[in-house]
Amino acid sequence: MRELIVDGQTVRFDSDGSWSWHGSTGELSISVDHGLLRVQGRAVARRRDLASLARALVGLRYSTPVHSVPGTVTAANIELDPSGEEQAVTLDSEATLSVAATGTFSLTVVPAMTPKGDPDTGTHTGTWATGAPVQTLLVAT
Repeated sequence: MRELIVDGQTVRFDSDGSWSWHGSTGELSISVDHGLLRVQGRAVARRRDLASLARALVGLRYSTPVHSVPGTVTAANIELDPSGEEQAVTLDSEATLSVAATGTFSLTVVPAMTPKGDPDTGTHTGTWATGAPVQTLLVAT
């Protein structure tokens, strides 16, 4: 069994290279508020808990190399690569998430602006992955 994502785990949202975070590192902490399963006092995350990260992305700003005024995220969609689900541990028949979880995300934005204009796109994309585990795994030998 792999280590699991728990409440407070850092998740890093990386740009596809055409834009960058403005005033943020793109790192957020997942918020898990159920009490169904805990590891070292922290609730274990499921796919549905990624929604807290999507909500946290709203309002963040981004910039592009050709625009002087940053744009703003108005909505976010997070997709999980199924290999990141831990099928050995389920909560209400839903797989939990391992710290190896990755995926993609898309942002709906108020475009960045300059007199030069913004590219004709209302979305941006990138990938996400977890940071260092926030739990200690003890293995009996």
